[in-house]
Amino acid sequence: MGHHVRDSGQDKKIFTSSESIAVPVTAIEQLRGCIKSEKRGRARKDQIRVAVSAICDEAKRSQAMPEQVLVLLKEVCNSLPEYARMGGALDRNQFLDTVVSVAIEEYYRT
Repeated sequence: MGHHVRDSGQDKKIFTSSESIAVPVTAIEQLRGCIKSEKRGRARKDQIRVAVSAICDEAKRSQAMPEQVLVLLKEVCNSLPEYARMGGALDRNQFLDTVVSVAIEEYYRT
C-alpha cells in the first residue's frame, strides 16, 4: 500500500505508508508554496486550507479515517525538502500544527 499522487489522470506512487489515499499533485505543490511563504513569514491559514482541503476531500471520498489523513499530512510534510529546510524545529512544528488543525476542520466540514 502507499500514498499516490494523481498526475494527469494517472496514479503515481510517491509516498510509502500503510494507508492508501490519492494525493492530488496540486495539493503537494500548494503545500510547497505554503512552506515557502512561511519561510518568508507570510503563510496564511487560508493558503494552507486550500492545499489541505483537496487532500481531505479525497480522503473522505475514499472513506479514509481522520487519523489516516493526519498521518498522511505529516508524512507528506516530512517528505518535502522545503519542509526540512524550514527554519528550526519550532518553525516546522508550528507549521505542522497549523496543517493538522486545518485538516481536522476541513475533514469535519459539512
